[in-house]
Amino acid sequence: MQVDTDELLKNVTVGLAGLSFLLIAWSLWRLRKPQRLRWLAPLLAIVGSTGGVAISIFLLGVEVEPIAAAVLAAVGAVIGVGALLLIRVELVDGRKFVKRSHWFLALWGLALVSLQVVAALDSPNTLAAGIGGALISAGLMVTLNLGLLVRRFAPVRATEA
Repeated sequence: MQVDTDELLKNVTVGLAGLSFLLIAWSLWRLRKPQRLRWLAPLLAIVGSTGGVAISIFLLGVEVEPIAAAVLAAVGAVIGVGALLLIRVELVDGRKFVKRSHWFLALWGLALVSLQVVAALDSPNTLAAGIGGALISAGLMVTLNLGLLVRRFAPVRATEA
């Protein structure tokens, strides 16, 4: 049985776009509530994003130029640093909580949606666009979540009373 990789990629992309919109809606709903900063969720996001890209490249048999992959991941990393700067970490009863701003949500949502749109474009380069978007997304996720892990384990500074 022959699998049409372009058709498969389109279907996966449409599904991921729907998932992105659900994640954005959930984030809007939870935006006002600070969330506990734990170590497992950022670690899973890092492993999931990098592993997902690696598995996609392997399963689809795509050749990726290392320099192009590094540039795309670096673009995502820059977006990730921007997103990280828009997240505030607060100490409440000895526990760290993250508070995302509306600007963070706007940047994150725009990045997710634009990546899905680029990957969904119907062109001869649909597969390349999808892999490129995945590399940018992985760069964003790794940078953002590494930053959260650093904040999670950073010592708390004493505040003046």
